Amino acid sequence: MRQLSASGRKTAGAVGKAIRALQIPIGQVFASPYCRTVETARNMKLGPVETTTDIMNMRVAEYFGGSSAIATRAQWRLSMLLQADTNTVLVAHGNVLVTATDVYPQEAEAIVFRPEGNGSWTFVARISPQEWVRLAVEYGDLKGAPD
Repeated sequence: MRQLSASGRKTAGAVGKAIRALQIPIGQVFASPYCRTVETARNMKLGPVETTTDIMNMRVAEYFGGSSAIATRAQWRLSMLLQADTNTVLVAHGNVLVTATDVYPQEAEAIVFRPEGNGSWTFVARISPQEWVRLAVEYGDLKGAPD
């Protein structure tokens, strides 16, 4: 299992700081149970992290009901209507997202979806770590975001 690098920890921290600076309300944070995804989610400091096999790495899909089952559960997570006025963060693996949505994220890239309920969602945006920081500087209070 690939561990999160020092650069990955730094990137996760910077993205989390930018999200906080932009005052984006976060309701729940879910991560695949892999050490790397859990550590990424924790380094973002967006709230308590709950692990779920709903977004498990496809490389071990056979142990969690198969690729189709994981894709279905990931799609369900993407379509869930949010807690009032909050966003849900899923920290997962690119191979899960491409299987569930046909969108393949770059390393450390955020893919934003709007849940529509009834098992559907709408793709909204791709946001790189550098773009998060730029947005926080331009529209947020990057200096005021807690570490």
